[in-house]
This record gives sequence, structure tokens and C-alpha cells, in this order.
Amino acid sequence: MVVYPYQRIPDKISAGLDPTWVIGRSEHGWMTTETFYQYIGNVFHPYLLENRVKFPVILFVDGHKSHLTYELSVLCSELKIEVIALYPNVTRIIQPADVAVFRPIKVAWRAAVRKW
Repeated sequence: MVVYPYQRIPDKISAGLDPTWVIGRSEHGWMTTETFYQYIGNVFHPYLLENRVKFPVILFVDGHKSHLTYELSVLCSELKIEVIALYPNVTRIIQPADVAVFRPIKVAWRAAVRKW
């Protein structure tokens, strides 16, 4: 989901996105409790069903307040999605993608820049 700060998404933006992506809206273009709730219920869960993913699933999120609401907790319980919140403000250190995926890319990028 790409979140934009528009009341109405311009046609050239929606036409330029990959059709498998979803566009969200918020006042400032940031993830909010509403956009995250909509994403889980209208995008993430249908994606899991469509791809025949076995439930329950675990979803790791950072500790941002938009990911941790009572309403989202109820929805995820009903949909058999277990939400695991990582500690806020330290996700750059412990976030699985940062450690397993992005760190090697960052290291290689730095080495390429130094070499260049």
C-alpha cells in the first residue's frame, strides 16, 4: 500500500502504479490507524486467502501506534492473523528485514560507493 496525502488520488498516479499495489489516503500521506486497518482487512487478508496461505499467520509490525489499536486486534483475531509488535524506535536494529535483507544491501552499496 502506498499512502498519499490527497483527498482524491490523481489519475496519473493511479495509472502509473503496478496494478497489484493498493493506494491509500491520509491527511499527511502517513500510515494511520484507519489506513492500516483497511490494508489488513481489504488487502492483506484477501491476498493471503487468494494465495492459499495456511492460517494462522504471523505479521511482524513496528511498534508505531497506527499498528496497535483495539479494533485492529479484534479484526486480526477474527482473521487468524497474529500481530507481533517489535519495540518502537529500535526497528532499524531488530527489524527482520533490516537485519536479513537490507543490511547486506547497505554494506554492498557502501563498498561500491567507496570503490567508485
